[in-house]
Amino acid sequence: MFAMPEKAPLIKDDGAAVEAPLMALRVFLLRATMAFMLAASLLSGAAFLSHVQEGNAVHASYISALSVIITLVAAYHYREILKVRTYYYKDMSTKTTELVVDGLRHSDWLVTLPLLVLKLFALINNSKETVIIVDNAPLSALFAMLMVLMGAFARLGLEGNVWMGGCNGGQNIISWLLYIGSCVILVLLLIDLGGAQSGSAQAAVVWSFFLVWPGYAVIAIGSVLVRHSWMESKYPEYMSFLKDIGYALLDLWSKAVFAWYTASLAYGVRFL
Repeated sequence: MFAMPEKAPLIKDDGAAVEAPLMALRVFLLRATMAFMLAASLLSGAAFLSHVQEGNAVHASYISALSVIITLVAAYHYREILKVRTYYYKDMSTKTTELVVDGLRHSDWLVTLPLLVLKLFALINNSKETVIIVDNAPLSALFAMLMVLMGAFARLGLEGNVWMGGCNGGQNIISWLLYIGSCVILVLLLIDLGGAQSGSAQAAVVWSFFLVWPGYAVIAIGSVLVRHSWMESKYPEYMSFLKDIGYALLDLWSKAVFAWYTASLAYGVRFL
């Protein structure tokens, strides 16, 4: 299922083949990220089986099962991103490639982010009363899904149309409003999770697994500004590469490392 495509030595810039000096680093980054996700999924699967065999609490098995799904979905999407980045689909222009890769990322987040919210609330399992906005994990997961959908509609629909077809002031305004709305939901989610974690017995490292989420927004908004400044020309390869690095590091910490952390608890040890 995770067989790798052959690496292409060239990339295309709207039909013209050019050398890609960062291609080797990009391929290594994406393959390594996918491998770490798969490793985290296998470890989480082992933890799940251990919980089931030992008759542990249902919520421990639930957390491990969520980890398996999250990391498997992430690994699959990194495989697809790698295929796009290495021009497995050889007729794509540079701009089309960026839209397809961002589409894959948003489809990943649409599944994994709500599951991460559910996993965090299950792990924190706060029995103390805390002042939080939405004291309901499924509802918070639904808000997370709405946040991703708003960002996807702005990036892939409105902004993508502007970027590919020319500037449209009205669409730009709507796109920015959607981005702002998405950021507001993100802040509310962080307040909820922070309020729950502050009164729990979980280790302080759990804070980091959701406090890195604003990094996604920073990269997304930064890339929007770059895209608008390069409206009529080739999208800069350095920006594309930096996006891959930034998102990979965030995904590794919030998904793979988080999965290793929760899986290690099944064996009576604490990773990190």
